[in-house]
Amino acid sequence: MKSFIPIIISLTCAVGLRASVQPQSAQNAPPLDPKNVDPSVKPGDDFFSYANGAWIKRTEIPPEYSRWGAFNELIERNNDSLHTIAEKTSQTSVDPKLAPETQKVGDYYASGMDEKAIEAARTQPLAEEFQKIDSIKDPQDVLKEIAHLHSIGINAFFNFGAGPMQKTARTISRRRCKADLGCPIATITPKQDADMKQKREKYVAHVTKMLTLLGEPADQSGGRRKENYGVGNKTG
Repeated sequence: MKSFIPIIISLTCAVGLRASVQPQSAQNAPPLDPKNVDPSVKPGDDFFSYANGAWIKRTEIPPEYSRWGAFNELIERNNDSLHTIAEKTSQTSVDPKLAPETQKVGDYYASGMDEKAIEAARTQPLAEEFQKIDSIKDPQDVLKEIAHLHSIGINAFFNFGAGPMQKTARTISRRRCKADLGCPIATITPKQDADMKQKREKYVAHVTKMLTLLGEPADQSGGRRKENYGVGNKTG
């Protein structure tokens, strides 16, 4: 992970440079865009609808997103900028001794875009990790594997972090959270209506496909998933 720090720094500097040369009109954009204002709403009654009403009425949520707003637009804009920088860097020949960060960014991006090599390799780069999991024989091995996965950035079973306390926002507390499956939370999954039943079936089909692609036998990849969910975190 440490080897990627120079890459992150170089990308950040590049984005900062790009922002610094933005047109003056973009830097001096008004904090409140008049085109987004809905004059039919009194600001004293509902300032949010007044300031954003016109934007909400004319904006459609992209089909690939569950929500859409200014932060989503910002992320997309940043991703486009980073893509442009990475694409240009991968096509630029530099002396690795004079511009090692540029060389790393270009090589890293190019390797990720080599679809033929990626398809040929399939899950082979993960073979060693799969072997470690398959070699687990007792609870002690499970603990060792959890520690190993955490050491390479995979939050297996649980993770730690920090955040504001729920009742005292000025106080930051440590948090330990258990890792859940990628399925909906406990208040949703137990529902027995037709829509949720269909979602569960599709979820099981997706997990089955992923396990099959990883090399697991098809007849063992679609086992019944336990309906045992729980969410939340503990603070201390």
